[in-house]
Amino acid sequence: MSRPSTTMRIDTLSVTFTLLSCATCFASYLVYSLALRKERPSPTRLVNELAALWLSYDALTHAVVVAVGMASGLPTNSSSSAPMSARMTLVWQNFAQQSQSLLPADVIAQIAVTLACPLAGYAALMWWRDQRRWREGEIAAAVLDIFATVLGFMRFRPERLRDMSPERREAAFQTWAAFFFLNMLWVVIPAAMLYYNFNALQQEHVDEDGKDQKDRMVAAQ
Repeated sequence: MSRPSTTMRIDTLSVTFTLLSCATCFASYLVYSLALRKERPSPTRLVNELAALWLSYDALTHAVVVAVGMASGLPTNSSSSAPMSARMTLVWQNFAQQSQSLLPADVIAQIAVTLACPLAGYAALMWWRDQRRWREGEIAAAVLDIFATVLGFMRFRPERLRDMSPERREAAFQTWAAFFFLNMLWVVIPAAMLYYNFNALQQEHVDEDGKDQKDRMVAAQ
């Protein structure tokens, strides 16, 4: 029985490590906040800190993606028989249509990932340093995350699995399933942050308009 290729085994290891690091990071924070702190944080502070923690994790992951992608060289696509390298870059690198040059989708996704990194990082830095949410930056980072992830799933070609050996096909499917779960986090959490921040900004504008109207009424008297 042939063994899964080195690339597929490394890909699976990379994704598993990423998933475990994410779960460990957030679980450790929750244990620390709810059990070890002298005073439990309020729900609002807990949400803010979890958002900042996610932004930090998001920025770090994207920084690794960009750095390793640049070090490995482009393009991100490869044939099923000879994948380029095992790296935690664009989800669809082993399953996209064969190409020896960058496709527009790859370029757009690389740009989105590259832009999301500093936006998420600076938004996280503002909270950890000043305890102030940069909602506009969080919205922009969330939109870029969702866009790049959805674009990646649109490029997935499950029929490519039919040309693989059973062992390689199983490893490839397990890898993609793990990526699917990971990228649900890259859709669900950004979508929640997008909704929450958009409503918060709207409420801030309503409060400002109400305050301005009240000031004008007081001045008129």
